[in-house]
Amino acid sequence: MDHASSRKTRLLALLGELVRYGLTTAASLLFLDAGLYVARWMGVDPFWSYPALLTIVYVAVYLSYARFVFKDRPNRQTVIRFLLVLAGSWIANTLLFRLSLSVLHFSYELALITNTFVLGWIRFLLQKHFVFRKTHVPVDV
Repeated sequence: MDHASSRKTRLLALLGELVRYGLTTAASLLFLDAGLYVARWMGVDPFWSYPALLTIVYVAVYLSYARFVFKDRPNRQTVIRFLLVLAGSWIANTLLFRLSLSVLHFSYELALITNTFVLGWIRFLLQKHFVFRKTHVPVDV
């Protein structure tokens, strides 16, 4: 395989990962939003429904990233790295959101969009190169 076709293959693989990552992210946000709507409709306090739904989303997102996005096998090392990225993302998200609102005086919507795009790229790169780095045999799904 020559260099140009190898580069094209890698670029197409990256594009596929980005599309699958975006689909997974969109599906998780839709599930969370719909779940909260149903919970409110059923009279369940968001104090309890949000953490429960978020836990389900995080488990589903991890499994989706492993099997669907990065074509890897879930294992203890990737779970630990996923949780580290999740904790770091939560801290970064909170800080950027507060900075956007309090210091930069962004509207809520603009702060949300800024967080989604800025941190979304960083999370994708961390998932790809840290959490699911190719150190073991990928699986065909």
